[in-house]
Amino acid sequence: MNPPYAPVFVGGINGQVGGIGIAPGVPNSAVDATAPANQSFQSAFQTSGNPCAGVAPNAPTYPLAVNLNTFPSGKLKTPYFLQWSLGVERELGANGSLRVDYVGTRAVREPYQVQLNGYQNVCDGCFAPFAYNRPLDPRFGNVNEFSTGAGSNYTGLQTSVTKQFAGLTLHGNYTFSHCLDEVSN
Repeated sequence: MNPPYAPVFVGGINGQVGGIGIAPGVPNSAVDATAPANQSFQSAFQTSGNPCAGVAPNAPTYPLAVNLNTFPSGKLKTPYFLQWSLGVERELGANGSLRVDYVGTRAVREPYQVQLNGYQNVCDGCFAPFAYNRPLDPRFGNVNEFSTGAGSNYTGLQTSVTKQFAGLTLHGNYTFSHCLDEVSN
């Protein structure tokens, strides 16, 4: 559904290609005005240069801002996840125990997206490189680039102590962990 395959041109009084006639084939037809706009837009994509060069906003060859999804490598790779753990439990006297576990996970080729035409409306310069109150290229809406190159790692040392006395059971736990993640905010 990305241009040049499905560009949208609107004829009529408020449309960018103009025309006021309702039916095709009548003088100043809004329907007939969309065909040359599409042909001009398509010819810009068939050249080896930048397809957006020379297409000014509000020109008849300027399609409505459309969303684009890109896959730079042409395909997405399947992510995979690894998990492991090793635990030791030891009795402490007749009424207690100590447990120590080493746990970990690793994710490879996690999917993520980058908003190439994104903008923000909080404040100028707050979320650089996102532009303030306007997209980088107003001819397009959202331009999402999908990729599968992110990863994450988690390792943790988990300890647990249990002690029973006088009909009560006390539990104490502590976890020391480290996590590196490229895609979760």
